[in-house]
Amino acid sequence: MLVLVLIAGAFGIHFFTSSGAAGEADPTAVYSGDMGQVVRQDVTKSVSLTGTLQSTRSEVLYSTLNAKVKSVEVKAGDRVTKGQRLAQLDTTDIAQELASQEASLREAQVAKSNEIANANTAYQQALQAYNSGTSPDVSAAKRTLAEAQRAQARANQALQLAQQQAAANPGDAEAALRVTEARDAVTTAAENTADAQLGVQTAQRSARSQVDEAARTLQAAQAGASGGSDTQRSLEKLRQDLQNATVTSPHRRGGDRGQRQGRFRR
Repeated sequence: MLVLVLIAGAFGIHFFTSSGAAGEADPTAVYSGDMGQVVRQDVTKSVSLTGTLQSTRSEVLYSTLNAKVKSVEVKAGDRVTKGQRLAQLDTTDIAQELASQEASLREAQVAKSNEIANANTAYQQALQAYNSGTSPDVSAAKRTLAEAQRAQARANQALQLAQQQAAANPGDAEAALRVTEARDAVTTAAENTADAQLGVQTAQRSARSQVDEAARTLQAAQAGASGGSDTQRSLEKLRQDLQNATVTSPHRRGGDRGQRQGRFRR
C-alpha cells in the first residue's frame, strides 16, 4: 500500500512538472476521456409549469326565450363544433300556445271561406236579378205600372164613351158632367201611370245598388282571406321561439373557414 501511494504521487508530480515545463496545455490534444460514439437522436426540451389555461376568445351563449332548461347536451371541457346543439329549453307552453292559435286560425279560415262563398252567391243572384229584371222590388214596381196603365186605358175608354153620349145629347147637362168627370179620371190615371214608371226606374236603380253593394261585400271578404296580420305575426313569433329553444354552438363572426371547434365551458 505504501509503494502504490508513492508511485501515484510520483506520476502526479511528473505530470504536473511536465505540463508546467511546457507552459499552457495544448488545445488540440486529444485525450482518451474526450472520445465517444456519435449517434443521431431527437433532442427533447420540456418545461413543466403550473397555471390556469384560458382561451384567447370566449363567447356567452343565451336564448331570447324565457324558459326553463330542459337538457344540456354537453359537459364542461367537451370539444364542440359550430352548429352543434348544446342545450334544449322547455317548449311545452309555447307548443301548446302555438297549437291553440293554429287551431283558431284554421277555424277563422273556414269561417272566412264560408263568408266568401255566401258573398259570392249573393252577388251572382243580385246580378242575375238585375240583368233579367226579376228582382223583387223591380217586379213589384212593374206590376204597379201595369195596373196603372190598365186603369188609364179604362179611364180613356170611359172618357170616349162619355164624349159619345154627350155628342148624342147636346143639351144634356148630366152627359156634359160625365165628360168632365171622365176627363178628371183620365188625368188621375195618367199621373198614376207616370208615378208607376218612376217607381220602376227607382226599383231598377236600387237593384243596381244592390249589385254594387254585393260586389263590395265580396271584395272585402276576399281581401281578408289570408288571415289577420296580427294573428300571423303572433304565430311567426311562436315558431321563432321554438327555434330559439335550441342553443347551438355559434359560428365564427366574419365567416368560417372549415369547421370551427372549441371547448364547452359552463
